[in-house]
Amino acid sequence: MTQLICALQGDSSQKAKKTYNATAGWIDVYKIGIDLFTHSGTQLVNNLIRKGEKIFLDLKFCDIPTVVARAVETCARLKVAMFTIHIMGGPEMMKLCVEHLADFCAKKHIKPRPLVLGVTILTSISEPEYASIFPIKEQIKLSAQINHLAYLAKKSGVDGVVCSVHEVASIKKECGKNFLTVVPGIRVTLPESEIIAERKKLKNQDERARLLHEDQQRFDSPEAAARAGADYIVVGRPIIRAFDPVAVIEKIRHELKQGSK
Repeated sequence: MTQLICALQGDSSQKAKKTYNATAGWIDVYKIGIDLFTHSGTQLVNNLIRKGEKIFLDLKFCDIPTVVARAVETCARLKVAMFTIHIMGGPEMMKLCVEHLADFCAKKHIKPRPLVLGVTILTSISEPEYASIFPIKEQIKLSAQINHLAYLAKKSGVDGVVCSVHEVASIKKECGKNFLTVVPGIRVTLPESEIIAERKKLKNQDERARLLHEDQQRFDSPEAAARAGADYIVVGRPIIRAFDPVAVIEKIRHELKQGSK
């Protein structure tokens, strides 16, 4: 069954705690990304882990191999469930990261070791934007490039990748069903009560449409993600901005169940 990651957001730990208090017991994993981490640091991570929560630390490490290797020690010490490195850092960086993490966890008796996830290409990047970043004459299609990056990560010992719904099936075929796929870019069909509340809150339909789609370019539904075989989906704003977060979570769970049939 596809698990649900809630992406905590905001410019303070107080806002994140408010979301946590409203959703505790309903979420499988909480994600802390670079926006929240730069405001709250390790304190919020430690507080949530002490409460028994699993944390996905999404900082997308990308640097020379030795620097990233030192950074993953902190992830291990924090005892996060999973964290991200960027595949564009290269095979040597990924290999050293995985090997150093395993050695460090064995030495410090840290069990289980955090899962290492490779970031492929951000779901905010569209096919035209991808083409503008890599203006190669005989360009590889975006989906093929993502599959290639996933394969490099698999060969380097990484546990899985962050990708869009549209690449999950092909990555599972190429890298095996046990190679994890974590999927952001999830668009939720809100419960009717939430839609009514939003209409009252927002000034016009254009603003509402902007709020629902925002910057993601490659997105799909929870049901589609589950049907494709995603191990985790990441949902942030639809839960955080909800008047009734639990109602939204229940709707997401229902869609995941439908997609798993």
